[in-house]
Amino acid sequence: MQIKLKDEWFILGNNKESVDLLFEQLDELKKNENVMVSTVYVNEEEIFGDFYDYIVSNINQINKVEFKVISHKEYIIDLIKSVGEYLEGALPEANKLPQQFYTNPTDQAWASMVHLFEGMEFILKTFDVFTNHYPNHASRQQYEGYIHTIINEISNLEHAMNDVDYILTADLLKYEILPALKGLRIIAETIINPEESQL
Repeated sequence: MQIKLKDEWFILGNNKESVDLLFEQLDELKKNENVMVSTVYVNEEEIFGDFYDYIVSNINQINKVEFKVISHKEYIIDLIKSVGEYLEGALPEANKLPQQFYTNPTDQAWASMVHLFEGMEFILKTFDVFTNHYPNHASRQQYEGYIHTIINEISNLEHAMNDVDYILTADLLKYEILPALKGLRIIAETIINPEESQL
């Protein structure tokens, strides 16, 4: 099989020993150059999940494997950029939720709430990764304040929804969660802005 790694092509046998050798080379590359595998294409199809198992399980059908590697910094910037893009698209819809809960939430409002919860989970995980890589970033205190607000208010929001208290649900969204999300969007833009970023 043909292997592309860091713009270099080489040939390996279609057997587990060759795959193990390849992954040893990948581990060395990650350790020595502080990079990570961002994308793997097998026979020009992007593979998600455990690509080692995928390659070993399908070894006889594989002609070509391409590994895209990026630096940890690029990875973090991509994650933060994803948060900013998500919030840019999600906030207009989320801003409608308080009014929908003040009146009487429809099925669409509940579906939007589910999407908002999923988005907040993604945001929390992303900022956790960011903090692990950049624990002394200048924005840390500010974004951690927003993160703590979101974490605390998610719990309150769940209680309000379980108690069928739509007014409290709307208030928590309007006065706590949405302002925190707007603040995180601004911080995400600052982090990825090369003129202001300290990465």
